[in-house]
Amino acid sequence: SQSSGPTGPDLSAIRLKGGFEPGKIYEVVYRAQDPVIAGLGFAAVRDFVSYLKRDGNELAPAQRVHALGISQSGRFLRHFLLEGFNTDEAGKRAIDGMFIHVAGAGIGSFNHRFAQPSRDAQPTTALFYPTDLFPFTDAPQTEPETGKRAGLLDRYLTSDSTKAPRLNPLPGGEEVAKRQVRGTGAEHRSTREGASTNQELRYSELLPKVFHTNTSYEYWSRAGSLIHTSPDGKRDVAPMENARIYLLAGLQHFSRAFPPTPETEPSLAAQHLPNPNPVRWFWRALFVAMDDWVREEKAPPESRYPKIADGTLVRREALKWPEIPKGSTSTITSRSTIVATPPTRVHEALRLDFGPQWKNRILTKQPPGVGKPFPALVPQVNDDGNEIAGVRLPQLEVPLATYTGWNLRDLQIGMPNERVSFLGSFFPLPKTKTDAEAAGDPREPISERYLSREEYLRKFEKAAAELVAAGYLLEEDINALVTRGGEEWDYVMK
Repeated sequence: SQSSGPTGPDLSAIRLKGGFEPGKIYEVVYRAQDPVIAGLGFAAVRDFVSYLKRDGNELAPAQRVHALGISQSGRFLRHFLLEGFNTDEAGKRAIDGMFIHVAGAGIGSFNHRFAQPSRDAQPTTALFYPTDLFPFTDAPQTEPETGKRAGLLDRYLTSDSTKAPRLNPLPGGEEVAKRQVRGTGAEHRSTREGASTNQELRYSELLPKVFHTNTSYEYWSRAGSLIHTSPDGKRDVAPMENARIYLLAGLQHFSRAFPPTPETEPSLAAQHLPNPNPVRWFWRALFVAMDDWVREEKAPPESRYPKIADGTLVRREALKWPEIPKGSTSTITSRSTIVATPPTRVHEALRLDFGPQWKNRILTKQPPGVGKPFPALVPQVNDDGNEIAGVRLPQLEVPLATYTGWNLRDLQIGMPNERVSFLGSFFPLPKTKTDAEAAGDPREPISERYLSREEYLRKFEKAAAELVAAGYLLEEDINALVTRGGEEWDYVMK
C-alpha cells in the first residue's frame, strides 16, 4: 500500500504489512503511461562531436575527440557503438578513441520506450532490465539458443575493402565476417576462408580505437568475461585490431581511499574491508596510449586479460581459492562467524523476453520472460588468492595482501552469501610464520617473502619499472607508486 506523509499519500514510497525482510528482493509491477523521449543523448553526443571537428564555426575546434565512459557512461558508449551512432550525418567518424571502463558486458537502458538509464543489474537491484543483452563481443558471434548472429560493431561493416581493419584471427582458425545479401535484408554469418559468399564485409574506417578495461569486480558482478568469450563460454574470442581488452587485476569497481575503512553506506555494508588498490596510474598511462594511437598510429600495449585456453579464466567452481581463515578482515561484530570464501554465485547475463515488439524497442512484457543465462567466467587466482592474468599492479606482483573483486553483504542487511555492489575485499597476509600457523592461514607470511621494508620496496619498484617498459605505467609515476607501496607496508605491518 501507499505510505502516508504529513500532507497525504507519499507517492514515492510503499509499505508492506508486517514490514520488509532484510535481504529479500521485492518487485513492484505497475501500469505506467506517458514515457519521456529516450535515446536523444546518442544523437546529441554524435552531433556535438561533429560540430567540434567539422562545423567551421566551432568555438574550440578539435582535431580528434576521445570519449571516456566509466560504469554507466561506459555502457552508454557500448550502446552508442551498437546503435551505429559513431557515423555522423555526413557519413564521417564522430569519436576517434573510446575508453570504456568498468562497463562489463552491458549496454544500457538508454533507447527504448520507458527506458531507465540508471538500471545496471546489480546483485539485488535492477534485475531483469535490458542492460546485459546479446551481442557482447565486438565481432559477430552466434547465439546458440536462437541462432542469431550479431556483434557490437555490425553497423560499421562495409564491402569497401579500402576502408578498414580486418578482424584479428579468432581461436580455431582464420575467420572473417561475411554477409549473404538477399533482396533488401541482410544476414550475417561466419565462414572459413574460401567458403562461398556473395560479399565479404570488413569494418569501416568509421570505427574508433577502443580500450575495454574492466576490474576484477566486473568479472564477478557484471558478466565481464562475455566481451571476450563465445556466448556459451566455451572458447576465447580475440579483440579486433581497433581494440584492446585489459583486465585491471585486483581492483574493485570504484577505487576506495587508502587506508581502507568499512563502507558507511547502509546498502553497501560489507563483511570485509573494501579493496583499496588504485586505478589512477593505469588510467594515466592508457590515456596517453590512446592519444598516441589515434594521433600517430602508435600501437598501444597489447591486450591482457584472462583466457579459457591457458586456464586463467574459469567457472566459479574451478576457482583455486586459498582457505583464508575466517574473521581475518571482517568488519562486523560477529566476525568470528565469517569465513573468507568467495560468493557462490556469479552475476550472469540472462536471456530476457520483453515481448513481440521489443525489436522496435517497445517493452510489452513486464516482468520479462527469463531464459537460460549466458555463462560468466572469473579470473583464476594463485596461492595468495590474487589473480594471475591481466595488468597487475606491483601490489599483486609483490604482495602484502589478497585483493579481490568481490565482497559479501553484511549479516545485518541480509543475504550474507551474496555479493555487495561495487566492492572488492582486502585480506592482509599474515606477518610472520607464527601468525600464519596460529590462524591456519595457508598464504606465505610477509616475513618469509621479504627480509625488510627496504627489500620489499626494491622489488616493488622493479615491478613498477616492468609496467613502464610494457606501456601500462608512466615513468613519471614510479616514485608516487613506490611511495604508496611504502605506506601500505607501514599499514599492514603496524
